[in-house]
Parts: sequence; structure tokens; C-alpha cells
Amino acid sequence: MLLSHRSHKEDEILLFLCHLTDSEQKIWVFTDDNLEKIYSTKTPEKEHSFNEANLKTFRDKLFGVVGDDFNNYLVVHRGNTANNSQLQYNGSKKLRFNVTDKVYRRLPHNYTVKEYRRCSVVGNSGAILQSRCGQDIDKADFVYRCNAAPIRPFVKDAGEKTNITSFNPSILGKRYHRLTHNDSLTLFLRDMKEYYGIVWASCFSFQAYTTECIQVLCNYTNTENQFVLAHPDHFLRVERFWRSQGFKKRLTSGQCFT
Repeated sequence: MLLSHRSHKEDEILLFLCHLTDSEQKIWVFTDDNLEKIYSTKTPEKEHSFNEANLKTFRDKLFGVVGDDFNNYLVVHRGNTANNSQLQYNGSKKLRFNVTDKVYRRLPHNYTVKEYRRCSVVGNSGAILQSRCGQDIDKADFVYRCNAAPIRPFVKDAGEKTNITSFNPSILGKRYHRLTHNDSLTLFLRDMKEYYGIVWASCFSFQAYTTECIQVLCNYTNTENQFVLAHPDHFLRVERFWRSQGFKKRLTSGQCFT
């Protein structure tokens, strides 16, 4: 597998592109030609160069829609959420979550996102298997990882540095039996020790796994990282921006990160 990345000289986001060799094609089974094209993208022949004017234009357009306080709403914390208040689910205008005193006491006091010079976004599809790109990924100032993909077996390919790991609550059902077994929470806490920074759980898209998310929040004892609740207003604002650009479908977490 060959791996390339495109980067900017100033604010840099690494975009990793895979090129599968014949022997590696057997790793993937594609049912759609368009999906295969995603994994076997050819390296762009023309080099990309950083355009500061375009970046400023995009940022101005983004913050014009999402608001100047957007970075304060990545995480539910005491600075943006009052005790005994309600949070609107971003997947339903009718649903509300009551922030009880028990939940409020488990919230961080504050959390804001700074700007970083160089970032890596690492997905969980296995697209960089056998790439040996781990060191390049870890050189970034800030690393996003998607959906709590295992790290330790793949350090050479995907690195190990982590600042934010997104966590889809459906994982609690698929991997941990909705925490109904006696050892499910213990297993979950053990697995989460791989990550650093914050484990960012989108618990307020739908009600399906909210109860399990709150159970984790109230029983989280790991010191390697912090389990936090993604603020539903973050997703509402991001979706509002992309709708203003003509995109109507629901965004994936990977699209939000990038």
C-alpha cells in the first residue's frame, strides 16, 4: 500500500490517500464501484498550495452561520449548560434531555478548542492498514480519531497520539451489550484506556443510547482521558452551515471532523 498526504504550509490538515497493491485488494470486498474509488484514489498530479485568502473566506463564512461562540459548544460543560436545564436533541426538535444535579456534577467546568497549526484526522475504516504512517500522524499538534477504533494493534500504521476520539453511542450496544452484563462496564473502561484527551460521545442525536451514555458518564473512572458529552448545539450549528451551502443530508461524524 502506498500512502501520500497533502498538506498546507500554515494551518495544516493531513489527508491520507490510499493506493492498494494487487496483494492488498483481497483485504477489501466492495459491492459498489464508487466505494472502491474512495479507497483507490490516485494521487493528484498537481500539487496543492496553501491559500490563506481562501481559508479566511471559508472561516468567515462558517462563523457567520455558526456564531463566534461556536468553539465553546463542542462539549456539554458547566460554562454552557445550567443545572436543571434542558438540552434539545439534535436529531429531533421535540426531544429534550433534563440535566439533573447528578449529571451536572459530572460535567467538566469548561472546555474550549484552540487553533492548532497541524492536525491529523484518522478514520476507522482500515484504509491505512500496512501504511506505516503512524509516526507521521503522531507528529501533528492535534489528532482526531473516529469511533473509538482500536489503537494498540495498529500503532505503526495509525499512530497512538490522541486528543479527541469520537464515540458513537451505538458502540455500547454492539461491543458492550448496552452495559447490561456485570462485566460490560469493566470491559468498556479497560478498552477506553487506549485513548488520551477526551472521548467525545454524541449522546443527544437520538434517545436510543442516552441512558447508557449517562451510566458511563456517572461511573467513568479512567484517568488516561475524560469521557464527555458532545453538545447537541454543535451538530445543529454545523448542519445549519452545510444546509446553507446546499447540503441537505445528515452529516457523518467524519465529515464534521474534516
